[in-house]
Amino acid sequence: VDRARALHLDTAAFAQCNGGRAADRVKADLTIASVLGVRATPTFFIGVRERDGRLRVTTVIAGARAEADFAAAITQAGAQK
Repeated sequence: VDRARALHLDTAAFAQCNGGRAADRVKADLTIASVLGVRATPTFFIGVRERDGRLRVTTVIAGARAEADFAAAITQAGAQK
């Protein structure tokens, strides 16, 4: 809150966002990201959908990448179907 005040932000709105439902959702997302091994944003998981509905990940793309990287990963995943 002190940092928000120093930046001339609405400290009441900041405190509400920082401690309410949004904070819980962010913490939950961080937990999931940690379990999945996410270390950068954005991170994309590309793979094949199994018969039971799960995704079998074939490629993880972390960070901003060229369109060609995504095309190659999608082609590779399609070949493994």
